[in-house]
Amino acid sequence: MAHGRRSRSRGPAAAAAFGVGVLAVLLTTAITIALDARPAAACSCDSFGDDQAFAVADVVFVGDVDAVVGPGAFPTNDLNRWTFAVDEVYKGDAAETQGVVSMASGGACGLEIPPRGTFVVFASRTSTPIEEPVDFETLHANLCGGTRPIADAPVPASFGVARAPTPGVGGMPPDPWPSPVLASVLVVLVVLVVVGGAVVWRRRRRSG
Repeated sequence: MAHGRRSRSRGPAAAAAFGVGVLAVLLTTAITIALDARPAAACSCDSFGDDQAFAVADVVFVGDVDAVVGPGAFPTNDLNRWTFAVDEVYKGDAAETQGVVSMASGGACGLEIPPRGTFVVFASRTSTPIEEPVDFETLHANLCGGTRPIADAPVPASFGVARAPTPGVGGMPPDPWPSPVLASVLVVLVVLVVVGGAVVWRRRRRSG
């Protein structure tokens, strides 16, 4: 009889161990998805100056990076969303707070600039062929487009007279869906709640 009681007492411990195992598997899977989702394509850019970049771009502005939201900000896209506080506009239209989308990986021609600082941004209103589309209107920039720190060189006089940005916010998406990692964490929490509830129920049943 004592042996039978010891076997039953291992029930909650076994359930807890199972929950920990599920947690480890799901977190490992989430991390693997996040790391392996980056594009493997290599990016090759032709060298050209500010004037050529200006001619190709739809929108050119000078602004400070306010924030960068990394991969997972969109339901299916491996993209970064850069938010700039725009100071001066030299071509096209840009809002005071302007969102710019770029591939997350430099290997896929995504922007490779520091997350803080002032930049001359050369942007397009359409995405590149390698970039998965988004379902909202925004600006797009890439590694080959010419975007650079303003500290590298002043804005060329050939750009003309700067204009003020449009008041308000532009190029920002609707509320993002949960990223794959966040979704996995939510699944883990649900599993832990279910396992914990089962343990409590079994304990109360035995004590009753």
